[in-house]
Amino acid sequence: MIAETGGQERMIRLFGLAAPAGPEPRPAAPNLEVLSIDPRHALESELRAQLPIGGIAGRLFDTRAVAAVAQTAPALRELLALSMIRTLLAGHHDTVVLDAPATGHAIGMLEVPRTLQRIARVGPVRQRAESLVRLLEDDRLTAVVLVSTPEDLAVSETLDAWERLATTHVPCAGTIANGVLEPLFEAGDGAALATVGAGPAARAAVAAAHARMAQTAAERELLRRLPWPLAELPLIQGDLPPGRAEAAELAGLLERL
Repeated sequence: MIAETGGQERMIRLFGLAAPAGPEPRPAAPNLEVLSIDPRHALESELRAQLPIGGIAGRLFDTRAVAAVAQTAPALRELLALSMIRTLLAGHHDTVVLDAPATGHAIGMLEVPRTLQRIARVGPVRQRAESLVRLLEDDRLTAVVLVSTPEDLAVSETLDAWERLATTHVPCAGTIANGVLEPLFEAGDGAALATVGAGPAARAAVAAAHARMAQTAAERELLRRLPWPLAELPLIQGDLPPGRAEAAELAGLLERL
């Protein structure tokens, strides 16, 4: 199962779906389902599970007060999203990959159960928080994989996330560096370029080669700063986002690491 948050709709292109992934699991490939975690739907599902008559939940959610709470209550959306992941794992899904929101929000989501555990002394919220803490902090069940690109801002954000993650007690499996340039030149190629002819075309080619070598060297320095273990995925050229063929190629690279 791949679950995405915040209406990202990345699964449409990735798996060639006819429509965006919805709040209910839908097949995307053999032995793979996708869904989009929608806070409104998650809250309505929670109300249906807690109230004895399902119809009451739907009418209750349609009230302005409950709808407003769903949008503004601190940590409620994060708690419901994590609870949905727990529910999926309790069913027939053996693995759930959460395509989490931006790094800062994702770490904040992981901090919610511990925060609620400190605040709620008794009751269903306390029980839910304890259950999620057990799930998230068990390295046999959960692991966070940080994803970065070889750029200054992205690497800095990833390092900040790694430090914050260490305070959550949620295990980190490592980092994926996405969009890494493949090395085109070897160590001695710089000296060889100095012997290239002096024509305009040759000078332009040499300048382009030196620029690529400098960019690759800068990327290597940035990648050395990322938390290990580190897996590198190459940059996929093209204007369109990757589809199923590109995803299969990248998955094959990860399997060999």
